[in-house]
Amino acid sequence: MSVVRKTPTNLEGWKKEYLVEALQEMFGAECVVVAKEGQKAPVRGERSGRQLEADVVVRLGNSGDIGFEVNSDTGNFEVVADWYLIGQHQAKLAEAGIEGTDRVSVVSGVLQKTNHAFVKASLKKKGFKKSTLKKTIDADGNECYEAVFSKGGF
Repeated sequence: MSVVRKTPTNLEGWKKEYLVEALQEMFGAECVVVAKEGQKAPVRGERSGRQLEADVVVRLGNSGDIGFEVNSDTGNFEVVADWYLIGQHQAKLAEAGIEGTDRVSVVSGVLQKTNHAFVKASLKKKGFKKSTLKKTIDADGNECYEAVFSKGGF
């Protein structure tokens, strides 16, 4: 059964610009819809029943969107998606650097890229110019990203 579900995250709503930057880098600017202030964009998924909306939406194709909506109670983003339909976009997710189509893989992949965009912007303000992002495996066997920044530019 195809149902749109909300998944809470610890990504704070004030980091919206970094979320949008990360999503545009991952999926392409043409796939990212940012709702105007005070409005929401529809999250396509569920074939029938209630339709959900979000502040930022990634269009993966003709069906199956990933939405990001700020929860007014927590101030954090929730991911809004029909995970059955998201599972049908394995190639598009792989192109974006996300290996799995499950909730945990997609959410953690987006959060890692968003945090990288935030750190990159923060360091740029302090005079750091160049960054690279490399996927690594930590001592416990967990997949993570390593960012390298240099002061000065070339």
